[in-house]
Amino acid sequence: MFLVFKYDTPFTLKKKNQFKDLEELMAKIYQPEFVSDRIEAIDVREIVGMEFVIRVRVPTMYETFFEPAIRKAHWVGCTVSII
Repeated sequence: MFLVFKYDTPFTLKKKNQFKDLEELMAKIYQPEFVSDRIEAIDVREIVGMEFVIRVRVPTMYETFFEPAIRKAHWVGCTVSII
């Protein structure tokens, strides 16, 4: 695993306050305009000792089907999956 995946997870990088590395990693995954939003969506909260949880905002059903930025892609994907 160490030879294949050389990065820490976004959760770990944010927990360690390594924001420069986190931004570089997220830039490889997401488009530049969404990087800061996705970093803010990672919520690191300590529960008990060393146990942590990640809370990410999930899009609503309305946003999934009717958000102008993804509406067309979503409907095309649904139509193609039916065919």
